Amino acid sequence: VKRPRNIGHHRKFFAAVHVIFEAQERYPTTEHLLEAIKIGVGHYELIHIAKSKTVIKTRSIAFGNMSQKAFEQFYDKAIMWAVSKDGPLFGADKDEITQQVLEFIGEK
Repeated sequence: VKRPRNIGHHRKFFAAVHVIFEAQERYPTTEHLLEAIKIGVGHYELIHIAKSKTVIKTRSIAFGNMSQKAFEQFYDKAIMWAVSKDGPLFGADKDEITQQVLEFIGEK
């Protein structure tokens, strides 16, 4: 049995992107931040274009490309990455970020 994607969770993720973006200065746009999140959590593939050249192509998080379970894992990893030593909010409290996201979407 496959669970359909939850639109509310999808919106929650993009609210998290907004909250993280507003609290940082590293990335100039939310699109850059989204790409960094995908790379930071390993949601990408490497494409070898020449003997010594490899590029990163981030994977899609669209409804048709990811199950709800995979998206839940992606979301959790994204929040953890944001507050990790590699993330733009290094040292921030994960629970505080989560609370800000809930407030942003009106779920307190």
